[in-house]
Amino acid sequence: MHAVDYLLTWNFKHIDNALIKPQFRAICLKHGYPSPEICTPQEMVGGRPMKDEVIVALWKIKEEIAREHEYDVDRLGAMVREKEREYAYRVVDRARSKKSDTCQDSGIA
Repeated sequence: MHAVDYLLTWNFKHIDNALIKPQFRAICLKHGYPSPEICTPQEMVGGRPMKDEVIVALWKIKEEIAREHEYDVDRLGAMVREKEREYAYRVVDRARSKKSDTCQDSGIA
């Protein structure tokens, strides 16, 4: 696990909700890790929309890439795999993850 203080997410269904947060904290503690604070990017800046020009630029790029792939997760995954082949490095490296570092055994969907 990486030592992070905050986990920023817009995923209210699976991550940032009142039922999952306590389970997430319990799993982290059970495996000996501190639990990051789970919140939205807006909460991180006091409830105001982020004005940071770098964040705004990244969101625009993310939106363009998502739109180009018609917001299809499978197409986005294929694009990532193609970039990995093109640049000869892993964008996402799950080989270093240990099962105990995941929520697989937690029952969280």
